[in-house]
Amino acid sequence: MVSSQGSPTKIPLPPQESPHSSMDHLRFEAEELLAASDMLPPTSFLYKLHFSNKPSESIDAQLLFNFLKENKLATFRVYLLSFFKKCFSLYAKLGAFETLSLLTENDHQLWQETSFLDEELKSEILGYLKNNTEWSGRFLPKIHEFIVKLVIKEVKSENEWPELTQFLHQSLGNGSEEKVEFSLHLLCKLIPQCTVETWLSTNLHQVVESVFKFLGKAELQEKTRLLALEFVVTLAEGGNKGRKMLLDSPLFIKELIKRILGLLEVIEDDPEWETAQSDDRSQGLTSVSATNTLSRIAAALDGQVLLSTFLQPFFSHLEDVEWKRRLAAVNFLAIIADSCSKLQVP
Repeated sequence: MVSSQGSPTKIPLPPQESPHSSMDHLRFEAEELLAASDMLPPTSFLYKLHFSNKPSESIDAQLLFNFLKENKLATFRVYLLSFFKKCFSLYAKLGAFETLSLLTENDHQLWQETSFLDEELKSEILGYLKNNTEWSGRFLPKIHEFIVKLVIKEVKSENEWPELTQFLHQSLGNGSEEKVEFSLHLLCKLIPQCTVETWLSTNLHQVVESVFKFLGKAELQEKTRLLALEFVVTLAEGGNKGRKMLLDSPLFIKELIKRILGLLEVIEDDPEWETAQSDDRSQGLTSVSATNTLSRIAAALDGQVLLSTFLQPFFSHLEDVEWKRRLAAVNFLAIIADSCSKLQVP
């Protein structure tokens, strides 16, 4: 802007807030939040931190979160846990849970500082899993991640979590299909962390037995049976104890071959498959899943082990009048040969 005399007009700048006053403001907001007796302040804070589409709200909430994490960690975690227990909104619970996860993300020291809350937190998580009837797709992966963290910590500390083991057994034994899927997903996540064998200890055999039962349950959705198969493969790939248990159990291997052959049979002689409806294409996807599974299991357990058990079902399929069963047998043999030949390449 230029004045009537032709010289630039100075525009007054807004007063700059000092770092000290910014910190005082954050301290005031933190104390006000932690002292709130109703559900609105924490609900609003968690919404802004995780769900708001307004950048200014997200930034302010992140600054407050960082202050609480650095200055009032234990109090803040107790507060979030209390809120998690009391709130009824699923998304409010999700916000509280995501924040609890962030408080311990990649920071071993923070685990140590708040370890006195572990038992209460574990109890609350299991209480939610046992009693909740709303299974949010966004919520469950967060629970998976956090439980894996807790299990790894417990194993490293030479502690146990028998309540979670019991929950998994009950879910795999007589739980709803949603809880079966949850338990299988969780076990698949735990295996690569090299903790599942130590954590499940003597119960590993019973868990695998339960999982094999799901492979043959026609009433279950296909994705659940494929997830059960994924658990077995991941177990074979993940550690010596699981691999040895499978190798020492001919019945497990026989059942595994039977289920994979069944999945390889799910293929239609349809030249227009690529333009088919999604429901029809799922059969092809199942066959692809079976192929990938067999390739991985052959590499993990040794193709020779599979072939020694495969001869009887192979000839049974090869001599069958149904062309899909004959093709499944040939494909089975080809997949094993291909997987084992790749292992020979230096």
